[in-house]
Amino acid sequence: MCVEENAKGVKGFAMTERLASFFRSVYREPMLHFLLGAVLIAWLLQSGGEEELPVIVVDEAKVKELVREAEAGTGNVSSLSAEATVSKYIRGELMYREALKRELYRNGSFRDSLVREMYQQLEPVIAEPTEEQLRAFYKENKERYRAHPSVSFEHVSWPNGEEDIPENIGELLESGMSVKQVGRPMPMKNPMPETLLPLLERQLGKDAAGEVMESKEGEWVGPIRSNIGVHYVRVLSINRTGELPYERVAVVLKGHWLSEQRERAVEESLRELAREYRIEVPERYRGSIP
Repeated sequence: MCVEENAKGVKGFAMTERLASFFRSVYREPMLHFLLGAVLIAWLLQSGGEEELPVIVVDEAKVKELVREAEAGTGNVSSLSAEATVSKYIRGELMYREALKRELYRNGSFRDSLVREMYQQLEPVIAEPTEEQLRAFYKENKERYRAHPSVSFEHVSWPNGEEDIPENIGELLESGMSVKQVGRPMPMKNPMPETLLPLLERQLGKDAAGEVMESKEGEWVGPIRSNIGVHYVRVLSINRTGELPYERVAVVLKGHWLSEQRERAVEESLRELAREYRIEVPERYRGSIP
């Protein structure tokens, strides 16, 4: 009996020793530690669940409400501006909620005032642009700085028609004779300063203004029949494309550049804010989300 019990004890001890050896080897295995850690993290994530994002909902009913409000203010809302209306609302809602988070609310604060204050906080301080930056901005946005075609010219005019025009008018003009000695007084400046084409059309008529615009610089051209008489003109300067040179718009370029940089920075901040929300809109307005 004692022998059998001793044998069982020895076997049990051996089994225990083997198990202990196995667990010691497992404990020393780094790959197993990695796998166990990954399983633990996955379990914690699953058991804890994902944090629910706050929701901004702009359903069809809300879109119609926003459009009605916009129509009441402007009288007309196209499909394009309807998307802009939704976009404006979403951006306003993001700023409004962020303002509340930052405890910008004060007694009597309205939603619009909080949105404006939040916008100002999102606006960064932009460094002054360099000359190179302004010229690059001008080059990229030339269409924004385009006016009507324009022309300046001197003229010899006769209000009563061609019967008063000297037969040798061409020779007289080419000889350098003063225009005041050749023509007759007219209700238009001489020389005419730079004048936009619509204004010239109003004064001379469309056909006569077109003839002036087609004339070569420095050459006397005529006779040109207008609403107010007959003219010979010599173009002093002309801008047929309406493109304004950099020097003419340099004063306003700086303000436009700074404004665009601020708007881009605010839009980027709004994109960051939008990631903290689940924004639900009809599919056709998905582009309204920052």
